[in-house]
Amino acid sequence: MRKLTLITGIALCAVALQTGMNVSALGTAEDTTGKVELKKDTTTNVVVPPSTGGGNTGGGTVSPSKLEFAEVPTEILFNKKITSADQIAPLVTFTAVRGKDAQGNVTTGNQRVGVYDGRLLVDGINWKVSAKATEFKTANGNAKLTGAKIKLKDVKLTSQDTSAALSFKTASKDFVISTNNTSADFFGTKDSTSQAKQFSYAEWDPEKVELEVAGNQLVEGTFSSTISWNLSDTAIN
Repeated sequence: MRKLTLITGIALCAVALQTGMNVSALGTAEDTTGKVELKKDTTTNVVVPPSTGGGNTGGGTVSPSKLEFAEVPTEILFNKKITSADQIAPLVTFTAVRGKDAQGNVTTGNQRVGVYDGRLLVDGINWKVSAKATEFKTANGNAKLTGAKIKLKDVKLTSQDTSAALSFKTASKDFVISTNNTSADFFGTKDSTSQAKQFSYAEWDPEKVELEVAGNQLVEGTFSSTISWNLSDTAIN
């Protein structure tokens, strides 16, 4: 019995000695490596915030890492009864009216142009919106409102980016679109060092939009023009 006990004691000492050697081999200062892998998200589409109404195209999704439009107005509508007094006036101004939605209800809320910039900073920070409009003419093209101008009044700029620096092309908050198919800059990032990430908007009251036409151009008919909005990756100024 004693012999058995002695052998067991020797084995325990050996284990303790081995354990102690392992601990001392680590030393007093060692390093652990940490790694972070970051990749651009190109697949998780971003939901566009609900439209303000006003007959806009809002809704749906946009690409997470791109620069693109989020929404634009679907229609700007003018109705006016003309008189002979209008036809001899140098300039006649019409005020827009609200249109109707797909259900036949009069639209509510403001109209706006929305831009989404999901690009990483290294991929670009600048952008601007410009617009041009074709001449107002009847379906058969026999009558035109030559020289007409569309004026968006008291436009307001907003952005989800708290660091955004947005600006109009001019000091005025009114934006004039000539209907001669000539492009005009509207709004965008202020300069080459400015940004406006995520969703940004130029917004206006649709009932304050004006159409200016020379009186001698006024005849009865239904006239149409197409406004084309363009988004490019340069600053507004």
